[in-house]
Formats: sequence, C-alpha cells, structure tokens
Amino acid sequence: NVTTVGEFREESSQLGTDLLSILLEIDPEKSSIRENRGLIFLRQKKYDKAVEDLETVVNKLPEKQALHIALSTAYD
Repeated sequence: NVTTVGEFREESSQLGTDLLSILLEIDPEKSSIRENRGLIFLRQKKYDKAVEDLETVVNKLPEKQALHIALSTAYD
C-alpha cells in the first residue's frame, strides 16, 4: 500500500513525508495518507505539522482512539 511507504522511514528521513505530501496533492481527502504523514511528523517531533494532519483525520474518523492518543501527544 503506497500510503504506508513513509511510515517505515527513519525518523531523520524526509523522503516519507515528501512522498505522502505528493500523494495528498493528488487525493487531498485520503485520510490514510494524512494519518501516516501525521504519525511520521509526530516521530520527527514536528508537532505543529503533526497536529494539523492528525486534527483533520480525527475530525473525519472520530472512532479511531489511537489517533486521539497521537494527537494528544502532539499537543503535549
């Protein structure tokens, strides 16, 4: 699945988030892409970018508890 490519990149790698950003330009409504990018940003400690992506996904998929936890970590 192309949307998970970036999830397994090293924390210092920009390639994963770059690829997911390109995919979001193609399909900006695809929650799985934004979710993966937000989680990568969280691991990279880019909290403002993580919050932006994760808030969007939490609003679309409020039943995903793991996203709420990730978002609260980014806020913290």
